[in-house]
Amino acid sequence: MVEALPWLLLRYSNTDWAWLVEQAKVRDLQNRLGFVAGLARQMSEKADPLDESRTRSLSELERTLDKSRLAKEDTLGKPPRSATEREWVLANRTEEAKHWNLLTDWRPGHFPYAF
Repeated sequence: MVEALPWLLLRYSNTDWAWLVEQAKVRDLQNRLGFVAGLARQMSEKADPLDESRTRSLSELERTLDKSRLAKEDTLGKPPRSATEREWVLANRTEEAKHWNLLTDWRPGHFPYAF
């Protein structure tokens, strides 16, 4: 289910994000949503044809969430099963995952179905 989130943000990028941001903040999920918004934005930037309004909307969502970014470390799904797996994820996560304090190795290339 979590893997569908970038597609949902891409598909419904013309949404008024206020309610979604509010719900994410209430549940301390703004880092997760911010990271997924960043993935969706990166995919939107590489889409053919380029949809500038979609990319701009996702960028705005990302910036809004960045203002309330949490310091706590989190995951997008299952936590690493072992210390070795955790270390691998820490060493191989993207700069965006580091920025959002998430233990994940997700990259835009992991979502070829998004378009």
